[in-house]
Amino acid sequence: MLNVLIAKRSLDLKIDKSKAIELIESNDFQFAKTMKTIPHSYTLKEKWKNLEDFNSVVLWIRENGVPEQFMGKSYIYFYYAGFKYWTMGNSLEITKLINKAKDTDLKISLVEITEEMKKTGEKNGLVFCSKTVYYGVFKKNIMVGFFGLLIGSNILTIKNIYVNEEHRGNGYFKYMLNEIINVNTKKNIKATCTKYSIKHFLKKGFAVIENYKNGCTGVIYEIL
Repeated sequence: MLNVLIAKRSLDLKIDKSKAIELIESNDFQFAKTMKTIPHSYTLKEKWKNLEDFNSVVLWIRENGVPEQFMGKSYIYFYYAGFKYWTMGNSLEITKLINKAKDTDLKISLVEITEEMKKTGEKNGLVFCSKTVYYGVFKKNIMVGFFGLLIGSNILTIKNIYVNEEHRGNGYFKYMLNEIINVNTKKNIKATCTKYSIKHFLKKGFAVIENYKNGCTGVIYEIL
């Protein structure tokens, strides 16, 4: 009977990936001040409005993450949008926090656009400009995507953000947009969005400035 109840509770806590991400990103994480040599932050179960939501995310990470070794112990990590999330592996009843740290396997470096990259990009509606500076995003030396920037005196224009098809669903688009915003502190940022990408820009505080006939939308992020 006990096993049946446990199984039923696990089913009640089942969520999908999009819901897990939504719950993770809607709750606050605080920096672990006592562990400065291992930079990370955490969110406490007691701070969540719905404790069942917390339990659901813990179970989702453990069922869908990847096992890795850290300091001689095995943990299960969920990687998304430049971060990794994990718990300490205790039973659900006594698990009190979810940890978060930067994905240090992600690197950004200058790249030259190859003919193959250009051909693939153009098939997906990308337009390439000779004056654009391109950066590749690499996960353990494998390029997962790239973005292009046109750098003006007062405006930084995002020409492309592209995630390779086999690496989609891991938040790399969001990661690239975040990095562009975070490293730019002086220039306003403009971009032209498709109906698929505009949600990411609006969530980051971009404002719509023009709607084009082809269905795309011009947006701007103003530095105050």
